[in-house]
Amino acid sequence: MLKVAVIGTGTMGAEHATAWRNVKRAKVTAVLGRSKVKAVALANACGAAAYDSFETMVESSEFDAVDVCLPTHLHREFAEKAADAGKHVLCEKPIALDPEEASAMIARCRERGVRLLIGHDLRFCPEYVQARELVLSGKLGKVGTIRMSRRSRFPEGADGWYLDPAKSGGVITDLLIHDIDWLRWTFGEAERVTALRAGGSGDAPLDYALIAVRMRSGAIAHLEGSWAHTEFASSFELSGTGGMLVEHMADSAPLRVYARSGPGVPQPVAVPDMCLSRNSYELELAHMTDCLLDGTEPIVSARDAAKALEIARAAVESARTGRPVTLALEGDHR
Repeated sequence: MLKVAVIGTGTMGAEHATAWRNVKRAKVTAVLGRSKVKAVALANACGAAAYDSFETMVESSEFDAVDVCLPTHLHREFAEKAADAGKHVLCEKPIALDPEEASAMIARCRERGVRLLIGHDLRFCPEYVQARELVLSGKLGKVGTIRMSRRSRFPEGADGWYLDPAKSGGVITDLLIHDIDWLRWTFGEAERVTALRAGGSGDAPLDYALIAVRMRSGAIAHLEGSWAHTEFASSFELSGTGGMLVEHMADSAPLRVYARSGPGVPQPVAVPDMCLSRNSYELELAHMTDCLLDGTEPIVSARDAAKALEIARAAVESARTGRPVTLALEGDHR
């Protein structure tokens, strides 16, 4: 049985805590939150102990791994604290704010002899898994164009940290990294990135980006990311010489009405509706549990997460400068 400490009591901490209850080989034994009240409420739902100090939690609770569900700018700090305490690290995406932080986290976990697993949940969403399988099987022929879109309302985390790109990384690093990771997982390495962006510097509820990615395979991907909509929606279109594959999340709901909340009404992180017996978080956490208990390799490695972050940051740089960014090959130090 894997004993887990959940760190963070916001939207993702609550989502993960709920998912952990359905992972048969794992149990949440501790919950850490800045707000002791919220930590207690979440811990009670899990049958765990609540803490507001990492050091006290390490001294007083028994656990094998930490599940880091904190704002992105805190990922490195708590991943390294956990590694120093000899605990495995499960961390929500993105792995960190920049590739240097990601490399430091990977190195620290390796030095301390613990594993670092990153939560890129599209690798566990059935429609995305099936789409990848169709691509790799060759049933779509040679895929030339990929269109992916991910849209939601502007999230309002604790202290408004999403408004600060130095804490959240903005819509590209936080939201579109889902699609970037899936794109690389399915089609291989990216060669060049060009991006446009509107908002993104405290302009809530506006942060919108368009990214064009030239893959080394020759395919061209068009990615749309938005924190400027009132609803959550995602879609993809893959066009190849053998056919076209289309998925639109909204197709399963023929009629929906969306309205913005009034001033002062908090807007939490938008989480997609899961109409499955087990949602992607449960599948992801069950897989991570198996990796830690059985010593198997993860579907997504920490290095995969770092590579997705490199592409995301290249897109941020392109949007900032108005110029394309060419990505270096592995081992290319030019």
